[in-house]
Amino acid sequence: MGLRSYHLSKFTPPSIHSSLEEKIEKNQKHPIQPQAGQNLDLPFKPLKTSYRSSIDDAVEHRKWLSYSADINKIYCSVCMAFSNERQSNFVNGYDINIKHLYKSLVSSHRTASSAYIGATKNADVMGVIVIDKNLADKRKIQVLQRRKILIRVIDIAIFLGRQGLSFEGTKKRRFQI
Repeated sequence: MGLRSYHLSKFTPPSIHSSLEEKIEKNQKHPIQPQAGQNLDLPFKPLKTSYRSSIDDAVEHRKWLSYSADINKIYCSVCMAFSNERQSNFVNGYDINIKHLYKSLVSSHRTASSAYIGATKNADVMGVIVIDKNLADKRKIQVLQRRKILIRVIDIAIFLGRQGLSFEGTKKRRFQI
């Protein structure tokens, strides 16, 4: 097996009927990404493809993205391992078109059903629970608000108890007791 065929074997998706262990093993060999310091004649900027910046200026590493320098294609390692759609561009290799490369990484891969299915299966396999971050943040805010209300009610009850005051309202009459 030559060096070229060895490198290409890393970009061959496992069979749909492969065992889970084989798929995980294949996925763990990725990401294969060119580094910025290497003197490779690349048709794209490696930092721009391998990393993305979010709204809050945090840099996020695209761990799913792999690049084959031998055939000049980009792959999604998660789609290759876990997707049932074998016709997807990110499973068979996305031909690099500089004019649309960065836009494709953002739009076409995120909207692809194979990417969603692959990411969901990958998350299930790796034991990660996929929760919408906004939903989790809203839940935290609700818990904090309810906790503050409960603390205020408890503080009022303690204050009334120390003062020897009743807990009844002012409009309550004796015959309503």
